[in-house]
Amino acid sequence: MQSMYLLVTEDCNLQCKYCFEGDDKPRKYMTFETAKKAVDYLIQTDEDNENKRFGIVFFGGEPLMNFDLIKKVLEYTNSIEQSTDVKFWYSITTNGIIFNDEIYNLLKENDFSVLISIDGGKQSHDMNRITKNGAGSYDLVMKNLNFFVNKDEKFSANFAVRHTITKNNYHNLFKDVMSLRNIGFKNINFDPNFEDNWQEEDCITLKSEIEKVARSYYDIITLEDGIHITPFDKVIRKLVRPDEKAFCGAGKTNFAVSAEGDIYICSRLIDEKFRLGNVFEGINQKIADEFVYDSGNHSCSDCDYFGMCYKCLAVNIIHTGSMYDTFPM
Repeated sequence: MQSMYLLVTEDCNLQCKYCFEGDDKPRKYMTFETAKKAVDYLIQTDEDNENKRFGIVFFGGEPLMNFDLIKKVLEYTNSIEQSTDVKFWYSITTNGIIFNDEIYNLLKENDFSVLISIDGGKQSHDMNRITKNGAGSYDLVMKNLNFFVNKDEKFSANFAVRHTITKNNYHNLFKDVMSLRNIGFKNINFDPNFEDNWQEEDCITLKSEIEKVARSYYDIITLEDGIHITPFDKVIRKLVRPDEKAFCGAGKTNFAVSAEGDIYICSRLIDEKFRLGNVFEGINQKIADEFVYDSGNHSCSDCDYFGMCYKCLAVNIIHTGSMYDTFPM
């Protein structure tokens, strides 16, 4: 294993309409004992990790609601680095509402990659990303904007934004992506919410919006504007390196650990049927082997475009029952 998603809390300060974790989130918070054991477990799986470099993705819920634990985990991993040849890299996914100088400085000192969930402009964002009392959260995120794009030019390159496309904002995609660009984000990612009931006419409009973004992105690249839009970058990379095999490492190179220490193949599949074991007890290898993804077995593996399109294993499993059958949106 090379990395793990650490669900330091399964609680959240928002109630986004499309959240795959549902509205009624358990208010579970990981203890340091569990987090420490998870780090130890990750290091012990180093048979295929000759570089002894491991990744920890702090996830939730909203992980910054358990910031004290994150600090303790970093103290522990830093002590490991000082006494061994093990090295760590870090990432965090956050809604951007909880942010201050202490958080910023800790993330910067440990060279975090930071993914912030912002759904484009205020109108699109507030349609879905709402607080517990039903109010939009865009202004709450924007109050911390200087931390994300202006505070330190070099570290700002570590910040990326994720825009979720839904049935009620897809017609604004071009405007929303340009809004994120104009705010100052250099790394922009957008993905559809696969749980929505997409119709053919929706997809036609969405395709038109994506084409608008693509044409604009061509101009951006020509001007060397330094902006990266992830869906297009993946396609460009595949065109340049056609033999490169893109795959999801869920259950093979990475895993997820719940607040209670249970191990799952993916942070989107926190369900008993996908439970591999526990950090205190280890895993059931027979179950784990069933979820090792082999790209050669994928139903699309013979397609010339295999590796360019979206093929999240969790989405496939949820909608088709198999990690090898791509969900056709």
